[in-house]
Amino acid sequence: MYSHLLSKREIDLFNKLHNRKVRDAETFNHEDYQGIKTSVVDKYPESAHFVYELLQNADDAFATYAEFMLFDDGLIFKHNGTIPFSISDEGEKPLGHINSITSIGNSSKRDNYNKIGKFGVGFKSVFTYTDVPEIYDDKFWFKIENLIVPCWLDKDNKYRNEGETLFYIPFKNINKHHQEILDRLNNLDNPIAFLSNLRSIVWKRIDKFAHITDEKSYTKEVIEERKLEDYLFRKTILRKPGDKIVYLFFTSQILYSESSFDV
Repeated sequence: MYSHLLSKREIDLFNKLHNRKVRDAETFNHEDYQGIKTSVVDKYPESAHFVYELLQNADDAFATYAEFMLFDDGLIFKHNGTIPFSISDEGEKPLGHINSITSIGNSSKRDNYNKIGKFGVGFKSVFTYTDVPEIYDDKFWFKIENLIVPCWLDKDNKYRNEGETLFYIPFKNINKHHQEILDRLNNLDNPIAFLSNLRSIVWKRIDKFAHITDEKSYTKEVIEERKLEDYLFRKTILRKPGDKIVYLFFTSQILYSESSFDV
């Protein structure tokens, strides 16, 4: 069942992309290419790197809050970003987000130098923890199989609210992966400080009885903002569990020039 908000063109493009990625996966899964597949997934040796990838992409989507929900057998991440998932035809620009997240080295933000996070190789580190991540927003409900194949899901996720984008990561190794992600969430250190749009990050640990057994939050509040010559000055309060710190941030726009990188 498709979301009633999808247009016929979006449904047709998704089906077309699915069919093409099935063919690609047949080649990609051949033993001759296993080294490439392994190197993509294992590119980031740091445990649970994708936690930062998800936060950065939420910030790039202009989200103001993000939430992690850690269950015994999986992780939910959701945010209120205002840029929904999109899909494009082959060769069409701009590249759709679903095309990007099911590609390797082809990002929807490749040509936007103000964007740090990409739905590229960094997101692929999620496959260290899951075989089939699921993604939901107001329009698209889909999962990704075989690293690159988008497949329809027949219903929305019950934890997603209207206007939210939600990722569900069911664990391959429940005990090991639950503990690794719990350790990563417990050791977040001011994850919100240098993100442009996020103002609140919350994570919750939820047991098998659906009880919240642990909850921590990080918030950012700009209490003063003014322009000083070429710099934007922000006096900001960062709150994290058991602590509150006032920071002074000075930012300046850097103009990108391809000639600056010529060798």
